[in-house]
Amino acid sequence: RLLYELEKYEQAKRFYQQALKSERHWKRQAQIHTNLGSVEQRLHNLDAALVHYESALNLELENGGENSAGLSATYNNIATLYYKQKKMGLA
Repeated sequence: RLLYELEKYEQAKRFYQQALKSERHWKRQAQIHTNLGSVEQRLHNLDAALVHYESALNLELENGGENSAGLSATYNNIATLYYKQKKMGLA
């Protein structure tokens, strides 16, 4: 997170990708995907960001169900991304 805050996005991306390879718990995997989505968004890789946000969403729905605490934030991230892509109907 520190690398992200320091705007070292490429370094943060590599760190999160490495962390994702070793993480086994779905909640932490979902958070890493969310963080990767944020990094990709900052790097203007909106399609890659969407892939990570959707991965987080799928993990939350599969494991936490519709009552997962992270769902609203994930839906908001996806909607914001669609808004930035000017896809208002999807947003």
